[in-house]
Amino acid sequence: MEYVICSCPRTGSHLLAEALAAIGAGQPREYLNPITSQGNAMVPRPRFLEPDPDGYFQRIRGENTVDGIFGIKVHYPQLAVFDGGADGLVRLLPAARYVSVTRRRTLRQAVSYAKATQSRVWRAGLREHRRPRFNHLRIIKHLLFVAQEVEQWERFYQRHGIKPLRLVYEELDEDYGATLRRVIGFLGLEADVPPRPLARQADQITEEWVDRSLGFLRGNGLLMRSIRRIATSW
Repeated sequence: MEYVICSCPRTGSHLLAEALAAIGAGQPREYLNPITSQGNAMVPRPRFLEPDPDGYFQRIRGENTVDGIFGIKVHYPQLAVFDGGADGLVRLLPAARYVSVTRRRTLRQAVSYAKATQSRVWRAGLREHRRPRFNHLRIIKHLLFVAQEVEQWERFYQRHGIKPLRLVYEELDEDYGATLRRVIGFLGLEADVPPRPLARQADQITEEWVDRSLGFLRGNGLLMRSIRRIATSW
């Protein structure tokens, strides 16, 4: 059995992947990301895309299949490594099941995204590269990135007639047990829900940035309307 976690940054997809790994449902990692975590640092992924993208993927699948289960976590832009882009994923995993992970509160997602790109702290336990600094335009940029990636995934599902299991971060965060049971059932597995493997990363800085961003956007109605139009135009 094979499955794909179709994610956007800062949606709890790493939490989901770690929980699935804990029950033996493969080792779902971001294998199409050239950077990986090692200890509390991020390092280049060994032998990335060697000898070629298809060969690399087949090797990764063979090395990380656990009891007949292979899982992978993917951000849509990472699929550009394949000939044919995102369609290459369907070619390589023709029988895969898909789990879509998004987030309702996209401003909070953009704030988290902006913080992580500066600090390089993508999950709890990583060493901070530098202290993140608030910037309105950076957060708006990440709002638009998120909107674009969600739309790209939606077009992918429609193109291939895929009906993913749809999760949102808020459900996973607020009712971890029930949400994970949905995933386990969707994948056709039988397993107990493991303890939550990761702590939340939101902190007081996150709350301050969200409040400042809301104040800025509410005070700029034309900008807010323009963002909404752009975010739904892809």
